[in-house]
Amino acid sequence: MEIPVTKLILPFHRQKHRFTLIELLVVVAIIAILASMLLPTLNKAREKSMSIQCLSNTKQCALGINLYMSDFDSYFFSSQTYAWGLKLRDGNYITWGPLFCPKGKQSPSMIKNNHFFTYAARYFITPNGGSAYNTKQAVRDGKASNMFLVLDGAKLDVGMLTPHYRLHENNVNYANFHLAHGATGNIAFLDGHAEAVQAQGRVRDLVMPAQSGTGYSRIMAVWRNLGDRITVPAP
Repeated sequence: MEIPVTKLILPFHRQKHRFTLIELLVVVAIIAILASMLLPTLNKAREKSMSIQCLSNTKQCALGINLYMSDFDSYFFSSQTYAWGLKLRDGNYITWGPLFCPKGKQSPSMIKNNHFFTYAARYFITPNGGSAYNTKQAVRDGKASNMFLVLDGAKLDVGMLTPHYRLHENNVNYANFHLAHGATGNIAFLDGHAEAVQAQGRVRDLVMPAQSGTGYSRIMAVWRNLGDRITVPAP
């Protein structure tokens, strides 16, 4: 008589295994170590991504300003009387998004309803009360690649460095150049290019329209971080 195969299989009871507290703690410790190793790399990648996006934004701002100037005989207005970003947006020279650094900590509602948190543009008033400047002379003088139009700017506001649309050479009541991305800040120029600039070296060559309305001025101070505002050496 044949014995069914099923009867030849011995019963097998799997024993349930529970992790001990020590084993769980070891697993948690390993995960924590791996996270501590990966987080700095992820943060650096995130910072780099924001810096690249910011650089693209400033370049789009420069393009918008150049489109505006092509319609107005190379004139662009100072941020003294009108928020420059709002002017460009209302004239359909640029959309709303590229006017702001992605690293800004303002809430979306603040950004949507407040044009003061854009990149910084030149603030000045000419002796005759004018608030616009012409860029033809800068082009003739070969300074188009050194004359900036907009940049990462911040002002000291209630113990915080806050993005601000008006830039002044050396006045904490207005924006100064801000190294918003670690050792660099992004700047867009009259010739249309944009670059990441450090506090020393290149920044000394940057020019903007002089307060008198003729000639050129330059950046005098730079914010590295809160409480660290450095003076730019003379060129």
